[in-house]
Amino acid sequence: MLESNSNSKKTSRTKTRELVLSALFLAMALALSIFESVLPPPPTPIPLRYGLANVAVMAALLYLSYSSAAFITVGKSLFALSTRGLLAGFTSFSGSIISLLAMIVLLKISKNKVPLLILSVTGALFHNLGQFLIFLLISSVTVSWTFIIALLLLLALATGTISSLILKAIQRPLESWLKHSARFILALLIIPLSLLSLSCSPKDTAPQRQEALKTEYFDTVSRLIAYTDDQKKFDEWSDLMEQRLSELDRKFSIFDDSDSFNNLKDLNEQAGVAAVELDEECLNLLALGIEAEEQTNGKMNIMLGAVTGLWHEARQFSLANPEESWIPSEEDLQEAAKHCDINDLVLDYTAGTAYIKDPAASVDVGAIAKGHALDLIVADLKNAGAENFLLDLGGNIYGSGINMQSNEKWKIGVRNPNKEEEEAVIEVLSVQDMTVTTSGSYERSYTHEGKEYHHLIDPATLHPGTIYKSVSVISPDGSWGDILSTAFFLTEVDSIDAEVSRFENVEALFITVDDERVESEGLGVYLIEP
Repeated sequence: MLESNSNSKKTSRTKTRELVLSALFLAMALALSIFESVLPPPPTPIPLRYGLANVAVMAALLYLSYSSAAFITVGKSLFALSTRGLLAGFTSFSGSIISLLAMIVLLKISKNKVPLLILSVTGALFHNLGQFLIFLLISSVTVSWTFIIALLLLLALATGTISSLILKAIQRPLESWLKHSARFILALLIIPLSLLSLSCSPKDTAPQRQEALKTEYFDTVSRLIAYTDDQKKFDEWSDLMEQRLSELDRKFSIFDDSDSFNNLKDLNEQAGVAAVELDEECLNLLALGIEAEEQTNGKMNIMLGAVTGLWHEARQFSLANPEESWIPSEEDLQEAAKHCDINDLVLDYTAGTAYIKDPAASVDVGAIAKGHALDLIVADLKNAGAENFLLDLGGNIYGSGINMQSNEKWKIGVRNPNKEEEEAVIEVLSVQDMTVTTSGSYERSYTHEGKEYHHLIDPATLHPGTIYKSVSVISPDGSWGDILSTAFFLTEVDSIDAEVSRFENVEALFITVDDERVESEGLGVYLIEP
């Protein structure tokens, strides 16, 4: 009985010791994570981290137990959730769990004899892979897997090597200290406190980077990046963004009903029947569309709905039934074109109504809705106290102030319109309090009889534009950035300079169907090396 009690006490002491050491390893992981947050992020086109906290996880795997390593993994993910938001917590957990499982499998296969460098690189690779898969799931972007795998492998080699060197440097004293728990515990207390002191030193005054993603609105991914140490304030901005996205998406929709108010779908349904009461934001959007039609000489016409509706129907059916794909007939297109007169749209601000006189006509605000929503949300965020932030509504991007992490202007990548190429970004633009908007043939397209048909319809031909693959516009606001990216997409190459120069503080980058790069005269001031 005495021997049994003695063994029980030893077991209890062992468990207590492991629990204390696990907690201290977790403290080290959190300190490394905080220290990492003040470092410049990896120069990658997708949001990844260095994963320095993996040092503590590897140490737990080697010197404590798998359960201790799991405890640390979950703990640091909860820390990310509480300090950096839901997205960061979710991606941290996914990457960390996949990384932990990969390292456990490797240790079991090698019977704990795997070289530290290989263990560390494996952990880093699967950590980044897990984070990237979550990013891909949320954003639904198209990527070149060859490029991504090469990128993840290179980053894993770099960060895994760094982590292994850190652990290697402390391995011998670590093993010695583990034999003397009291001294080891004291050392582990000093290390995280030192890292915390370093990461929070006076020289680091930049607010923390916060990020929020929304995927439910405007059929795209919306992202807010802001710099603030006030988590409550950022949550307010994030909630404000989501609230406004939800409102504006319903107001400007021509496809979905809204139970709360009339929207543009109601306007189209009442064409030729009655005026529809709309709120001021809808009326302003329509007024902007009328002005845009005049300013772009008809290249951007929100009353082209009868024509774009035919293409939308063909695209939706063909994407769902590739073997039965089709395009609108020329006869149907010509008939629809008779019902696209901008003068048939009548606005009455006094009565708060809009009316489409032609019963066969309809509005399509797809070329201005996101840009106008961007302007409205940017104004709301600034009124709520946000200063240095980046708001991206599916390619309509506004950079407010500066990037506080680099103390420089915002760097915005221009997407490569050739999906099959490994290079994801073909140019990087540097902007401050400006909008970058890109229209491309690679979005919302389908194939019929071996030919690609996209959504940017030329009112002159009633068919998709055939001059460019993408057009990126830099402008002071999102509304005109959206308008002009569409209008310029339908502009002949030899007319680019004349067209762009008509609009103040506007520049553009064009990629032709032959992959020729064409720049407006003043674009150079925004260009930096990608």
